[in-house]
Amino acid sequence: MTASGAAPAAALLRAAREALVRGDTAGAEAKCREALALGRDDAPAWTLLGAALRTRDPVAAEAALRRALEHDARFVDAHFHLGNLQREQRRYAEAVIAYETALRLASGHASVLNNLGLALEGAGEPGRAEACYRDVVRAHPQHRQALGNLAHLLCRNGEYEEALRHCDEYLRAFPDADPTVLVDQGICLQRHLHDHGRAETSYRRALALAPDDASSLVNLGSLLIEHNESGQAAEVLARAVAVDTQPLYASTLLALARQHVCEWNGLDALHARVAERIGARAAGDSPANPFATLSMPVPASLQQRAAEGWARYWWPSRVPPAPRAAPGASPDHRKLRLGYLSSDFRGHPIAFLLSEVWERHDRAQFETTAYSIGPRDDTPLRRRIESAFDRFVDCYDDSAAQTAQRIRADGIDLLVDLNGYTQGARTEILARRPAPVQISWLGYLGTLGADWIDYVITDRFVTPDEQQPFFTERFLRLPQCYCPSDTRRAVASTASSCTDAGLPPAGFVFCSFNNTYKILPSVFDIWMRLLARLPDSVLWLSPGNATAVGNLRRESSA
Repeated sequence: MTASGAAPAAALLRAAREALVRGDTAGAEAKCREALALGRDDAPAWTLLGAALRTRDPVAAEAALRRALEHDARFVDAHFHLGNLQREQRRYAEAVIAYETALRLASGHASVLNNLGLALEGAGEPGRAEACYRDVVRAHPQHRQALGNLAHLLCRNGEYEEALRHCDEYLRAFPDADPTVLVDQGICLQRHLHDHGRAETSYRRALALAPDDASSLVNLGSLLIEHNESGQAAEVLARAVAVDTQPLYASTLLALARQHVCEWNGLDALHARVAERIGARAAGDSPANPFATLSMPVPASLQQRAAEGWARYWWPSRVPPAPRAAPGASPDHRKLRLGYLSSDFRGHPIAFLLSEVWERHDRAQFETTAYSIGPRDDTPLRRRIESAFDRFVDCYDDSAAQTAQRIRADGIDLLVDLNGYTQGARTEILARRPAPVQISWLGYLGTLGADWIDYVITDRFVTPDEQQPFFTERFLRLPQCYCPSDTRRAVASTASSCTDAGLPPAGFVFCSFNNTYKILPSVFDIWMRLLARLPDSVLWLSPGNATAVGNLRRESSA
């Protein structure tokens, strides 16, 4: 390159960098090509061109970056931008190599370390990714990207207490805020502190910054469903489906919200779209919510696929169980150590059904421990449950890692999960494999699709033999019925009449006391035909929200 061309080419490259900072990739490309035409044929010029082309022409961008490395194989920026390009194309293993090469040339480089963390997350190595973010934050406590990425990864892993601390640090340092961090803050407030009011504020703040942010809309919709505000939830989730590029998760929640209020117009078509999207879901797409799909007319094979996709998406890594001594190998471990994990050791159907089971465990054979991850209460039922176990451990305020470590340290042989994918579950505890044998029972009547649940307790009626292929868990069948009851529950001393319950004094009464989201149009049609054929009969449903009641009354009239 001649001296007369050097100065103009350098000026053009400076202008190209400024254009890139402004987001003007077309302008940056034009300036780079002008510099190259003047003879500036070196690694910086080709790297800058590759960075300018990255989003508009990835093939040409990669060619430019490789041309840069031909000029100078030790040029850090070329490796860095090549890694960015590969990561955006989900070529995570290649991106990791590019970033690691850059780090060998520029040890501790904060941006490279941060982006290496992103590539490792994509490659399914969240532990190594977390170490990268922590290295950056340790050296640069207010590094915006690494601080947000660390908070997001911890939130996703269920480490809500620490994630919330980093979210708060981020939002103090950067008051202009970031929708992703606000959503993570809301999730932590909702699931760790159970502060739904502040969680809703965080989601709505995120939406004020980015009204079409799908993650904000979906999390707000999910919170509204939990608040029994499913009508509002359906409106929010319909917006999410409209703007989300991967709308499967939002679609399953939208269907659930509409089922809660018995809003059936277009519901069959929505169910069909959910089933189609589960079948066509690609790796990396948002997963279907398995709890929502369980109540939909979706084939068992697709429900299993939804559960497996959910488990892989949220808990891609596994922590191996602690080594297990042979039963009776030590004097203090002659009994089988049996643990129960639940958020429902309180006034809840699970507790009503299982209280006597816990009391009647054979203490000569079993040592029982309850791990409570749900809210505390001081009721006679709670006190009865606590006294039914050899040990009752309150883990409500503990992180998933702390609870898993406690179970592991207690030497639990067999851990029974009573939540599955229901509200209050802390599935991330089970994903850490704190016990050698882990079993699902009662709380969730479907597969969890997870390789860290070994068995499901069931019976031959709930799960006939032909259902086994659609469960990742092996069936452990009880001889009669998988669902126990409590013989000690008090029965009313006086019988009530139909008129006491607001029913006609005569006529056959059909009852269904399920939640309204389980009542689907095809079933309701059958009920209406039964009422029409049996004179003076009546259908008695449990009280639902006002919108659902109004919709069901209109349907019954029709």
